[in-house]
Amino acid sequence: MTAPASDCRVNGLSTEWFEDDVRAAATSGADAILLPKTEAASDISRLQDLMVAAGAPANQEICAHRIRRLPAGNAFCIGSRLT
Repeated sequence: MTAPASDCRVNGLSTEWFEDDVRAAATSGADAILLPKTEAASDISRLQDLMVAAGAPANQEICAHRIRRLPAGNAFCIGSRLT
């Protein structure tokens, strides 16, 4: 039996805690980092750049949750972002 996937939600990129959250999440052992309130592809690029700088494993995924312009609860996941 395999362990269930684990996601780590970080604070939104417009908050003062975003960068510290990403650094911690990148090395937490989580399978994915969940980015809330994603507005544009550049938000995901910024998260990816911080993950790489923090030493995130190549198989750690990004899940971007878009609250605006979509019904609550809609999310999309981007597969392995370093391969």
